[in-house]
Amino acid sequence: MEPVVVRVAGRVGGGMPAAASPRVAAVAGMFGIALQQRQDRILFEPLDIPLAPGDVVLITGASGAGKSTLLRALATGLRAAGVPVMDLARIPLP
Repeated sequence: MEPVVVRVAGRVGGGMPAAASPRVAAVAGMFGIALQQRQDRILFEPLDIPLAPGDVVLITGASGAGKSTLLRALATGLRAAGVPVMDLARIPLP
């Protein structure tokens, strides 16, 4: 199988903020985070990622940096290219 080039872009946020629990509100207040202010945030610019069969991909970064967003975008792009993707979150545990 030939390498597949997956184009991904990461943007999160927008819309109305979710209702925060008292604990979330307290922690947000400790860090000076206003829960009412929610806006779009670009996690990564559009980029092309070439992937070939047998490639091992390591995604690292700080908490909240967009690792899960990037992984979901990669899975979506691979599925669109007809490449089978295993989603471990969808496999029931015994």
